[in-house]
Amino acid sequence: MDKTVIEATFPLTFRKEEAAELGKQLKNRSSVVLVGMKRVGINNFLRFFLYHEKIVKTYISPTQKHLFIPVDLNLVAKPGKGKMEKKMPKEYLGA
Repeated sequence: MDKTVIEATFPLTFRKEEAAELGKQLKNRSSVVLVGMKRVGINNFLRFFLYHEKIVKTYISPTQKHLFIPVDLNLVAKPGKGKMEKKMPKEYLGA
């Protein structure tokens, strides 16, 4: 358990229905998009899901190993702001 992430200490019953559905989709290797209005707690839920030590065994698989890599999209280079845009195809840059 990562104690630097407060959501890792939440009870396993936190947003149980959403966690079960997300776990089911990840177990089936499905792509998932979480959409919601501002201030509904999507970030809290994702931090809980990524960092709680019992999530994978409870909601995904008690035997399979998984690797989750959190990416803060706010840190991804924006077009016109750096060298990354030179490496990306134009269709990704809105050109």
